[in-house]
Amino acid sequence: MTYPFSSHNYEFRYWLAAGGIHPDRDVKLVVVPPPLTSDALAAGEIDGFCVGAPWNMVASERGAGRIVAAKQDIWPLAPEKVLGMRPDWAEANIDTVCRLIVALDRAARWCDDTAHHNELAEILAAPAYIAAPKTIIRRVLSGEFSLDAQGTTRVIPDYFLFHRGEANHPRLDQASWIYSQMIRWGQTKFSAEGLMRAQSAFRPDLYKLALGADALEPHDVDEGGAHGYDGFMDGQRFDPNDIEDYVQRFSVRSNAPAKTEAHED
Repeated sequence: MTYPFSSHNYEFRYWLAAGGIHPDRDVKLVVVPPPLTSDALAAGEIDGFCVGAPWNMVASERGAGRIVAAKQDIWPLAPEKVLGMRPDWAEANIDTVCRLIVALDRAARWCDDTAHHNELAEILAAPAYIAAPKTIIRRVLSGEFSLDAQGTTRVIPDYFLFHRGEANHPRLDQASWIYSQMIRWGQTKFSAEGLMRAQSAFRPDLYKLALGADALEPHDVDEGGAHGYDGFMDGQRFDPNDIEDYVQRFSVRSNAPAKTEAHED
């Protein structure tokens, strides 16, 4: 996977645990940069990987592996990628922050238009960006996947939502779910302060300030954050108001003590 605190790590762990596999005891998870995953798989250095497209299809088309699951199989329409900055910098440069958010919103609208997907694929295929075959990127944008070298295909509707469905609204319950997975796998312990810090990383106030009337707000979001999520592959419902109970409901979770920032030898 890409990083111990990435969505890929938490979703990979969720997928493994839903199948009864303990990700810290039954397998060894290692970090591999996404562009190198296909080569690592072909060389036998890893047995599988969970990273963003198009590297899954790069591996399947070269015969190094096959695609067995997609993000939509684990948590449909889960959040991905972030425009992040330090809080102190954001407060000191609010005009620049607003301009960045407006630019992102306009770019997302453009990317959601299928008429632009050929041009988008050409841009993304450049060495300065993804540096993967344009044909593969173009098919990924349409949710069209080659699952293996034998030509088995799968089409996933709405594989990418760049702007539709209020995709860019910073939802506090998304931050809360990520925090719950940090707790589940022993990276931290639950506390009210920890939850507040996790949620504070998502800034719907800045989003609304920048976009004004153009700020798209999910229909199920309220001032307290949101109402949680259904649709996980194991049938669990996430309640952001009861994180401790949510984590305890999982039969597969870490029992290791939480790591601390400092310790004495």
